[in-house]
Amino acid sequence: MREIIVESAEEMEALGAELVGQFLAEGRERGETVVVQLVGDLGAGKTTLARGMARGLGIKEPVTSPTFTVHKEYNYSSGSGSLHHFDFYRLEDLGVMGNELEELMREENNLILIEWGGILGELVKNAKIMKIEKLTDEKRVLLLE
Repeated sequence: MREIIVESAEEMEALGAELVGQFLAEGRERGETVVVQLVGDLGAGKTTLARGMARGLGIKEPVTSPTFTVHKEYNYSSGSGSLHHFDFYRLEDLGVMGNELEELMREENNLILIEWGGILGELVKNAKIMKIEKLTDEKRVLLLE
């Protein structure tokens, strides 16, 4: 397990931009779509980290939490894939979202970020898990499994 301390939202975004390239390279090496579960309390910085990953992929449009829409898609600036950002906070079970997620995991060059993924069960058993804990108003510790 890797532990990373970030001192601000700007550092959190920079970390996301740095890690996304590494995650995609590992996924390509294994021939898998990359799935990352972002775990943390409300306000921990999950969406800030997702915003940084989007920037690392060259995505220019605003990245916001999909709490009410459940799923948002952003195309990479290179046109070679998509970032799929899910937030299952309001769901008690996946329903048709499970089918959509399975389909997206079969496509190449996708990055799938999932907030509040406790209802996933075995669906994404190979997901990277990033736990974010709030230490102070600005400071966070990230645990990367």
